[in-house]
Amino acid sequence: YTAGRMMLYRSMVSGFDFYPVEPARRVEMQGEFDLVAMVPGQVLASFPNKNFTVRKLIVGGAAVGREVEHALAQIKTEAFETFGMTETLSHFAMRRIGMENVFTALPGVSFSTDTHRCLKVYNALPGLPELQTREVVNLLDATHFEWIGRFDNMMNLDGVKVFPELVEQKLREWIRVPFFITAVPDARYGITPVLFYESDRNLSDIPLELLPKHERPRRCIRVSEIKTTVSGKIIRDYRNYTTFLAEM
Repeated sequence: YTAGRMMLYRSMVSGFDFYPVEPARRVEMQGEFDLVAMVPGQVLASFPNKNFTVRKLIVGGAAVGREVEHALAQIKTEAFETFGMTETLSHFAMRRIGMENVFTALPGVSFSTDTHRCLKVYNALPGLPELQTREVVNLLDATHFEWIGRFDNMMNLDGVKVFPELVEQKLREWIRVPFFITAVPDARYGITPVLFYESDRNLSDIPLELLPKHERPRRCIRVSEIKTTVSGKIIRDYRNYTTFLAEM
């Protein structure tokens, strides 16, 4: 994978010793390491571990949620969330996890946005002077932004644009199991927000009334497994979940 190759490249350029491991949800390593790269799911499965200490950790491949931030707060590691994509090979922006919500551009990189507030990246890679992304951001200046969500995931509910990623951030305070929100077809409204969650029991005591009306999931669907890509991103297409399809 690209992330693994970039770690190899970093070690070659910096003169570090390199320790490859088999891809797994839980990283089974012992000792002290200067730099480690993980996806959020690996962080939750691997820390805390008194036999595995990391000086600096970069976390990417998927958004970092509150559970990951809480897990990292229990260990003495400088952790950074990275922001990048396949086209840029490595990340072009970072934020210090647990200390800031704003992503900062790497040296030489700058940003702007299009009419949909989607991020445009300049000079992220030699030979790639400009890259249009599908990531909606709150652009603070030419080198800083707050991530809002992915344009492709946006739900237009009665004329109100809702980003499920922002609603999920609000609900993580009460929902302690893996979950996500996505839009599904609805005969009356066209589309409607539905919450999918992975658990062996029904969710209860979720104060949905605290959310604005247009953000509230209309249904909560239990599934045996929330599917992800190889990099840890949630697969949000409702058609991938047979439990829900059987109930439609």
